[in-house]
Amino acid sequence: MLLSLSIHCRDSGVKEKRWPSSRYRLAYYRELALAAERASMTAVWLEGATGRDEDQPGGIDPVVAAASLASVARRIGLVAAISLDDYEPYHVARATASLDNISGGRCGWLLASGRAGAGGDADNHADNHADNHADNHADIDAMSPIDRDRRRQELLGVTRRLWDSWKDGAIRIDKEAGIFADPRYVQPIHHRGKYYQVRGPLNVVRPVQGHPVLARALRQDEADLVFAAGQADWIVAEADCPEQAAAQSAAIRCAAAAAGRDGAQLRISHRASLVFEGSRPSDEEPTGLAFRGSAERMAEEMSRWVKGNATEGFHLELAEPLADIVRVADELVPALRRQGWFGSPPEKVTLREKLGLSRPAAVWMGEGVQ
Repeated sequence: MLLSLSIHCRDSGVKEKRWPSSRYRLAYYRELALAAERASMTAVWLEGATGRDEDQPGGIDPVVAAASLASVARRIGLVAAISLDDYEPYHVARATASLDNISGGRCGWLLASGRAGAGGDADNHADNHADNHADNHADIDAMSPIDRDRRRQELLGVTRRLWDSWKDGAIRIDKEAGIFADPRYVQPIHHRGKYYQVRGPLNVVRPVQGHPVLARALRQDEADLVFAAGQADWIVAEADCPEQAAAQSAAIRCAAAAAGRDGAQLRISHRASLVFEGSRPSDEEPTGLAFRGSAERMAEEMSRWVKGNATEGFHLELAEPLADIVRVADELVPALRRQGWFGSPPEKVTLREKLGLSRPAAVWMGEGVQ
């Protein structure tokens, strides 16, 4: 069973007013990440505060937060939101390759669209942009949905090629000869597309995982399902019942197959809230899927979903993050272990290995040409 935790970098939780300054302190993220690691979670997703999030202007950059956590939480995956609409592929490739290398292969890239850092879209918000943002993004906002999708597809393709611009085994450190890398294994990509022109190569060595894990929080529309199934390694969807989740998972895998992908190289989780027995009443009831009651009862229900092939795991949204994550670690996960989940976690495992995903080989089309 996959378990992941949503950490909001722009509002530090579902009820932002409860944590007015915590989002600016590393201690907040460290406490959550360490508790999630203790709970044998696969990863934390650092969501929100992407390129032009003017509705929440004071958030922390998720990549910076992830890099800060890499030396603190030493086993858990670190999935950081980066907007597909606000950054150049070279900068994305450099940031994610750097994070993957310093974390020992635990980096994931949450494919966020526009202003919505959890994988949402800005398509419906063009009229709401502040003037200072509109000038910088007028070209994106004026695009048709088809052109915007093509631009995102090109960005992803170029980013992958930049990761691959360093072949495995390129490092050849020879102090006497003054050699750091074998130039035969480091090559430009010479990309000239409709939206990007990138010569390359990347100035960071190839990521430990080959490619960091690409994650996507699925929106409720067919176009995004096709996009996610064609690009992401790990998808978080939303469903209210096991039957709906199973049908959704089947549709995602069908779309992945139509895109020429191996369905075995795709992981699907579902977003869920937790309402622990005895917890204080919340100002707002959770929307969507919510597990309620004792830890044993929640564990039984969660196990039923996974054993019934409705999903492979759950992406947790916690109303009271600091309090609830402790109960997840101390109550829910032991109950899940009694259901047969979560053995002792292996040390120094990459996020791809945790997810059961293979490591992509660098794709070169001949000597010196990619």
